[in-house]
Amino acid sequence: MVDDFLATLEVGCFVALYFDNYNKEPVIGKVLSIEENHFQVHYWKGTYLGKWSPQHLPCRKTEPWLEKLPKTCIVCSSFQLTEDSKHMPSTRNFFKERYTALRNLKS
Repeated sequence: MVDDFLATLEVGCFVALYFDNYNKEPVIGKVLSIEENHFQVHYWKGTYLGKWSPQHLPCRKTEPWLEKLPKTCIVCSSFQLTEDSKHMPSTRNFFKERYTALRNLKS
């Protein structure tokens, strides 16, 4: 995996995100558009070991959960899911290490 995550950022790729004020992890989404300092993402829901699927707004089961975010919240980009929509073991391990390091910086 590449350490300069913005170098591999492109429309359609998956990104992992980190937010200081959110304790669920990992947070991933698919990039829909890119601007100079921001991007639009469609959040996906899942777990480290489970399957991932596109996330919809609460109480609006058919409307995708989209958000415009600063590029600074990206901790990894351009990774793939397996055929059954799960994280590869190497990706899962990378995320766990990255999120642990980020939480320790916050402490």
